[in-house]
Amino acid sequence: FHFDGSAVTAIEVSTADPAVVYVGTAHGGIYRSGDGGREWSADLAGPEIPNRTITQLECDPRDANHVVAVVAATGRPSAILRGEPKPFSRVFASTTGGQVW
Repeated sequence: FHFDGSAVTAIEVSTADPAVVYVGTAHGGIYRSGDGGREWSADLAGPEIPNRTITQLECDPRDANHVVAVVAATGRPSAILRGEPKPFSRVFASTTGGQVW
C-alpha cells in the first residue's frame, strides 16, 4: 500500500485487537487497517490534524478504537523569520478509530 507518498513515521498494533494497525506518515497522514494490514483506510487525519509529521501513535490497550496521535512541531524557517508563530507539537485523540479527532 502506498499511503500518501511520504515515509512511514509511526506504527501501532493494537494489543486489544492485533488485527487493528495504525500507520502515521511524514506528510501527516493516518491510516487504519482492521485486517492486519491487508486493506487500509483512506487518510483519517482530516482537517483537525495539521499537515505535519505524525511522530507517535498509541492505542488504549483495552479498546482498539481509542487512539492517540502525536504531531511534530515543524515550521518553515522563512515563516519564522517573518515573525509568524512557531508551530508546536500537539496531541490528538480519537475514540472512534480515527473517524473523529
